[in-house]
Amino acid sequence: MVKKERFGTFPTHIEGVQLRREPDVELDILRRTIEEFYGLARKYYTIKCEIDRLDGVRLLDREQILKIAQETKGLRGLVSEKDNFVLTTFPSEKVSYDRDLLRQSLQISYSAIVRETLIVSVSVPVGFVTKKGITISEEILEKTIKKALMGLGISEEELPKVMSQKINTDVNEKKLKSMVDQDKVKLEPGARKEEITWSVKVEP
Repeated sequence: MVKKERFGTFPTHIEGVQLRREPDVELDILRRTIEEFYGLARKYYTIKCEIDRLDGVRLLDREQILKIAQETKGLRGLVSEKDNFVLTTFPSEKVSYDRDLLRQSLQISYSAIVRETLIVSVSVPVGFVTKKGITISEEILEKTIKKALMGLGISEEELPKVMSQKINTDVNEKKLKSMVDQDKVKLEPGARKEEITWSVKVEP
């Protein structure tokens, strides 16, 4: 299927240059305005192409900078008084947990190390107001909300489209490490995942 062009074209006095316009609209525009518009558009396009080219070079250089920083122990950047800039490379650690595996690992110690926050997001018809709210547990809240939504006529198959629920876990890293070091608990494989990402920062 051929895509229909959204805009029409309008001829100009400049060879090889046409204006784009809304369909069925005759443009009333001065020659000098066309020339100004063309000059600005050409300049904008030239700069855009140069930015795209430089952005590609920047990404390539960034990868090469990080490669050297990662392969050279302790290297964290460069200071150039001659060029008046400071470049810093640094790693950031991101730790994530598998809630079920963590609970299995810690067992009775789970509540002492992990603080859970239940986050529920529900999309309901405008004007719907609950007369009674019960926030007892993850399971009861989910069941109550599902029942309320189904009471509005939303089928069980459609519930995932309008309702989302998740648990945020805030782990006491210091306490967990202490218990692991003392062999009080043993983390199941995959319970704790650590990811290192590197960044490059440049400033005057």
